[in-house]
Amino acid sequence: MGERKLVKSGLSSFTIALPKDWLVRNNLGKGGVIFCKEEGNRLVILPKKPEEKKPTDVLVLSIGSGVLMDAIIRDLVAGYLTNKGNILIKGELRDKLKEVRNAISQLPGLEVIEETGDKIIAKDFIDIDEIVIKGLIRRIDNIVRSMLIDTLDALKDVDEKSSEAIRLRDKEVNRLTYLIYKGLNYLANNPHETIDHGFKPENLMHVWELNNTIEKLGDELKRIAMTNLDEKLPPADFKKVKEIFEEMKEFYLNTLTALYTHDIALCDKYAHSRHETIAKIEKYMSEKESVKCRRIMNRLRYCIFHINDISRLVRYLEFK
Repeated sequence: MGERKLVKSGLSSFTIALPKDWLVRNNLGKGGVIFCKEEGNRLVILPKKPEEKKPTDVLVLSIGSGVLMDAIIRDLVAGYLTNKGNILIKGELRDKLKEVRNAISQLPGLEVIEETGDKIIAKDFIDIDEIVIKGLIRRIDNIVRSMLIDTLDALKDVDEKSSEAIRLRDKEVNRLTYLIYKGLNYLANNPHETIDHGFKPENLMHVWELNNTIEKLGDELKRIAMTNLDEKLPPADFKKVKEIFEEMKEFYLNTLTALYTHDIALCDKYAHSRHETIAKIEKYMSEKESVKCRRIMNRLRYCIFHINDISRLVRYLEFK
């Protein structure tokens, strides 16, 4: 990157000289057309008008002898996240249709448009312009907040219906997480559009980490809820678990408030207070022999670690 001097041209205009090697690479010369896009204080110069965001690539996945289904599912997810337009899965599918369809159902906007005994064609109907990353993060946050309320209720009583409801909400968190990853992958390849989503290009990695960390928190809440399916916690144990859970919940709610308001002081205050909660967990685990109680406390400790990871991102992201 080199400096360029502004040259006055006419009464109110200025011109700059563009690098010759850039012009050559993009087949531009006298009379050529370029496009300019403002990104805050920056001006992005594009060699041509951005193409419409309609994915047309086709990803072909072949199921055969020696091919692991886990690898096929991972390739399917990777194709979706990297915005392949169509995904063709072929081979011996008859005994694997349920597994493939279940994987496709976890990916928003990916729909099966053709299915036979030896192939499935799935089409991506997502319009990248309709992915509002900040809005999706807030939706995930709202789901996690509801999980925080119901997980504590599930710990109070042996309630399979509540635990199952929390599990289903965690699946919805996963779906929205995939959608955010999809948008972030697109923006990584088209950084000039990042400003349209309210972020700077250099902050994409922080948004990626935020998305990943909230999803992990949802997983931990699901696991805590599923821990209590065999027998009810004794009242004394539930009282202690509730105390720690409420402190973890307060840490999360204030951290997300700090994130949305860019309140670093609030963030630091609750990040510092986590040490006291962690100390309570470790003291309780050293005194308690119950495997179930120790498992729940350990999960709560993981929750606090994840929330603290979110708090570190407050300095880099602005949701105002």
